Amino acid sequence: MLNLVMFGLSLIAALGTAFLAGPTMSGETESGIALAVLARPVRRSAVLLGKWLGLVVFGSGFVAVAGLAQLLIVWTTTGYWPPHPVTGLALLAGQAAALLTLGLLLSTAVSSMASGIVAVGLFGATWIAGVVGGVGQALDNDSVARVGTVSRMLLPTDGLWRGAMNSFQDPTLLTQFSEAFKGHPFLSATGLTPTYAGWAAVWVSLVLALAAVAFQRRDL
Repeated sequence: MLNLVMFGLSLIAALGTAFLAGPTMSGETESGIALAVLARPVRRSAVLLGKWLGLVVFGSGFVAVAGLAQLLIVWTTTGYWPPHPVTGLALLAGQAAALLTLGLLLSTAVSSMASGIVAVGLFGATWIAGVVGGVGQALDNDSVARVGTVSRMLLPTDGLWRGAMNSFQDPTLLTQFSEAFKGHPFLSATGLTPTYAGWAAVWVSLVLALAAVAFQRRDL
């Protein structure tokens, strides 16, 4: 139940940060605000980085406060407290950071509304691909399982979400489910590996760098 509640939180955080990232560049460029800011001796990349940091702090703060509230509500009503709540919330914050970074990149090329819609659409598509990949693992179908693996490499939001699920869920669940457990959309059989966490950090850095280059070359 906690994972289902946290999925709602992750969805709200994803929607919020994706649609906040859009107006950050595209909206200010269209309204002329960016011209006033960039008229000063400041690099475009510095402006972009500052806005990204502000969005990350806001998104992380929202996940921390709302997530803690959800944990307390579940603990009060059911008596359950997850084994690694801090890790789970940190991974949800990382998921939001990854999606807002993508939204920021898209906002340097398309309108603010379009960037938010595309980012959220990719978020949903990656989650669905992760479920499909889980079903492929449960059925020992390597081709179908590869769908989830590839999608999590292209956009790490689903991989971070599955790591968060593993942090929130009761470890004894692993002994109560069969192989079909692997295909469950709200349960995760394995935690996040350090290698994948490193890839997620690299992915965010690369996308942010691409956003800086695109914004630098954009005609204001």
